[in-house]
Amino acid sequence: MSPMTPMTNIAPIFRRVLLALLLLPSFVLAQGNSIDTLQVGQHEGQTVVKIGLRQALTAPPSSFSVADPARIVFDFPQASNGLGRNVQEVDQGELRSVNIVQAGDRTRLVLNLKKMAPFETKLEGGFVLVTLQSAGALATPVAVADKPTQHFPEVKSKVDQEHSIRDVTFRRGATGEGVVTIDLTDANTGIDVRQQGSNLIVDFQKTKLPENLRRKMDVMDFATPVTAVTTSTVGNNVRVTIAPTGLWEHAAYQSDNQFVLQVKPLKEDPNKLFQGSQQRGYQGEKISLNFQNIPLRELLYVFADITGFNIVVADNVAGNVSLRLNDVPWDQALEIVMQQQNLAMRKNGNVMQIGRAADLTRQEEDALKARQAIGDIEPTKTESIQINYQKADAISKLLTDAKQPVLSKRGTAVVDAYTNRVFVTDTPTRLNAVRELITAIDIPARQVLIEAKFVVARKTFGLNLGARVSFLNEKDTFLRRRDPSILAANAANPMSFQPGYSGGNTFRFALFNADATRIINLELQASEVDTTAKTISSPRVVAENNAPAKISSGTTYYMTIPASGNTQASSVTIDATLALTVTPQITPDGRVKMRLQVQDKSLASAPTIAGADVNTREISTDATVDNGGTLVLGGVSKVESTERVDKVPFLGDLPILGALFRTKNTTSEDTELLVFITPRILDQKIAF
Repeated sequence: MSPMTPMTNIAPIFRRVLLALLLLPSFVLAQGNSIDTLQVGQHEGQTVVKIGLRQALTAPPSSFSVADPARIVFDFPQASNGLGRNVQEVDQGELRSVNIVQAGDRTRLVLNLKKMAPFETKLEGGFVLVTLQSAGALATPVAVADKPTQHFPEVKSKVDQEHSIRDVTFRRGATGEGVVTIDLTDANTGIDVRQQGSNLIVDFQKTKLPENLRRKMDVMDFATPVTAVTTSTVGNNVRVTIAPTGLWEHAAYQSDNQFVLQVKPLKEDPNKLFQGSQQRGYQGEKISLNFQNIPLRELLYVFADITGFNIVVADNVAGNVSLRLNDVPWDQALEIVMQQQNLAMRKNGNVMQIGRAADLTRQEEDALKARQAIGDIEPTKTESIQINYQKADAISKLLTDAKQPVLSKRGTAVVDAYTNRVFVTDTPTRLNAVRELITAIDIPARQVLIEAKFVVARKTFGLNLGARVSFLNEKDTFLRRRDPSILAANAANPMSFQPGYSGGNTFRFALFNADATRIINLELQASEVDTTAKTISSPRVVAENNAPAKISSGTTYYMTIPASGNTQASSVTIDATLALTVTPQITPDGRVKMRLQVQDKSLASAPTIAGADVNTREISTDATVDNGGTLVLGGVSKVESTERVDKVPFLGDLPILGALFRTKNTTSEDTELLVFITPRILDQKIAF
């Protein structure tokens, strides 16, 4: 056996020291805290998870929950997994299993649930008790809530604290929401939020209320959905009753010692089955967060675990935050955290950059200045762009508009009117913007088919009523007896009525002597005429979007004015037409807005050398109609009434007997113009 050299003696010692150094972190961690026991049981219908630690905690562990998949996560810093296993199957109540994962000096305990359930966390010695409320425990016979109850559990420590409310304030938010802010003496107060009937109820458990805060605030003048806020005590709890009106939704969150409840107005959309978070832009999965004095950077990394996004946090983002959020979309929760800490976010693909708002704004300004500097030295190119539907000159004016130029300072635009092309010279970046702009505006104009129906309805009513008496005395020295034909002629036409009367409803009676030389005629007249006539014309015209179109029909009268003195003879025209001018505009929702003008000209008298009188009726209006719908324009009506009386002077004015000596004629004519307008948007693929 050879003697040992000094180097041989040093090598084993070096290996032992190195091994000790490698095992030192594990030894130090082993001497720290650890999760040693995990028990699950049932108590009064609720599932209780009992977590035993080597060293008792001074505050409940940080936690957050995710609705899909349903799970509750607890983080234990400076603690190890002393159970010797990573998974424990449970299948009791709402709890399916428990995962315990250790990463570095942190251990994460995950409760995998069958469905999301409210939970409560409290400390008892060296144990952490997590109580999961079952579905049956949530039922309350007092009232049926329209939305599930939000529960902010009371956090208990070794030293019981007395909870109380410091102040209750109300204000109007930037978007018209009502904001109720409640200041608490500590952040460990248990809070329940629920909707009961038409009111919102907020209960603060085991909390005292000062006398000066027991009041009812009338906040109707703030113009929010909230009309009143009432603060009262119910047993050992403080109840805040919020009375909203109209269509609304609410969101509640707690940050440190401040509880905030927002009531936001909603616009009803009949095409949606549910009103909810998506209307205000929040579409993330709903989560619950419960952190006490957690470093802000770690909280942001928790959002990275929840969302799956890559989050880059600036170096100057620091500090701690305490918050409890229950059942809110994760994007809303992230927005609340950033607002509280004056942070901003920029998203690029699946990467979110989070930093101070001023820093991100300054970075964007620097990037913009850099791009502008590159644009000043970037080489220019010339491109020829064919304009298909617009005028090349109009495109050139748009590109070089001084108020909002599209081209850079070195850019130019030249127009070739013959080929309808624009030659643009600028940097490649600006040329891309020019091409995108021209592609967006150089499109065929949409067209509208305007179908019009002009209906002229005339109704005429005439009434004739009266009587006339006539006497005929003739002497005949040659004949003793009159010819019967002469008698018939004299008896048949003893008088005449007004022009145009047909005489079809007349009764005549005659008395005469044997020689027919003396005749007395009595004629009774009674008639009624009721006439209805309609004139319909149906013109059609195709108009471009925002371009006027005109439809007219009628007669043009040409008149010659004779020469007089030094004036030569001339001719003039008088139009008696029915005209419709319409300018259609297609709205983004597929409807047609029309500017309409209807003009009806007719001759009031026959044209003469001196001229002619023209009656004019006109309607001007703006209206919006569904595609294919019909708009009815009415009210252009004219009523003429005429009454004529023929009578024998003095005798026609006698009472009763005067009816035999007078005739009354009444005529009424009612003319109305109705215009039916039906716009139809034409498909661009249809060719005529």
